[in-house]
Amino acid sequence: VAVAGTHGKSTTAGMIGLILEQSGQSPSFAVGAEVRDFGTNARLGSGATFVVEADEYDYSFLHLEPALAVVLNVEHDHPDLFPTPAAVEAAFRRFLERIRPGGTVVLSGDDPGCRRLANTLALCEVRVVTFGTSGQVDWRVTGGADVRLVGPDGRAWRLGLRVPGWHNRLNAAAAVAAAAALGVEPETSLWALEEFSGVGRRFELWGQGQGIAVIVDYAHHPSEIRATIAAARERYPGARLWVIFQPHTYSRTRAFFGEFAAALGLADQVILTPVYAAREVDPGDVPLERLALRIVPGPARLAASPRAAAQLAAELVEPGDVVLVLGAGDVWKAAPVLLEYLGGRP
Repeated sequence: VAVAGTHGKSTTAGMIGLILEQSGQSPSFAVGAEVRDFGTNARLGSGATFVVEADEYDYSFLHLEPALAVVLNVEHDHPDLFPTPAAVEAAFRRFLERIRPGGTVVLSGDDPGCRRLANTLALCEVRVVTFGTSGQVDWRVTGGADVRLVGPDGRAWRLGLRVPGWHNRLNAAAAVAAAAALGVEPETSLWALEEFSGVGRRFELWGQGQGIAVIVDYAHHPSEIRATIAAARERYPGARLWVIFQPHTYSRTRAFFGEFAAALGLADQVILTPVYAAREVDPGDVPLERLALRIVPGPARLAASPRAAAQLAAELVEPGDVVLVLGAGDVWKAAPVLLEYLGGRP
């Protein structure tokens, strides 16, 4: 079972792993973050199913030949490797061509990139199952306060999750659809997901101090930032929301400069740290000062490091505030420092 997509792979793979475990199948899995319910990111189980996070970067998912593939979304990312959205979609198309004949693909019916991929699968020997919020999908998430999952036969179940946000409800729908293709009853899947604790650095509450919650999240793409902020608004309605954000790679920051500014503007206060270079060299043309000025309301504040960002936040936050520490680099280091200043507890 290969779980692919620009966003949500680790969480959804973890959800599928937990469902299979609770249904007695003892799956093996390899996920890009710790699945907190298992206390590890990888395990060799005794069952026949192996759940793997299928990453598009460096075309690594083209080494897989899954019997079942899940594609959560297809959005432009990794501009150092994929110069255009079309290049990303071409890579995902090649991935889907590697599904074994007679296999299944679970695709988002909401995501435009997934819908375009679905149109290319008509002649392939695979079964297509869709999920989303529209009336045309096989597994549909509905409701506001009372969220429900409607299956292909019209039956509906309450969808109750510990992890917040609509993006996680869609991840759960994909997981239930994948598990159903493996023979697991939806009731069993939904019962397992009620206890799903999430994966590491995905809306992970690291602690609280002086009435201030500190949450760490891996969000490093504008769409992920939007989803995480929306989840925080849902979980902490009325709270003043701070974001400490570390851009990840110069190429991504340059490619999505305006999108980052708009997404970060959904927070109440923003602190930016220098770009985490990862595999890149600073080209000298990605000024954070300009990004800070683009954020409305703003401008954002600048800090020289994650530690400095934590020190600055500690001086400014007030009881009832929520601090999101966002990024895929080492920005997580701000969280324990901030909690130490706040006299907080994990």
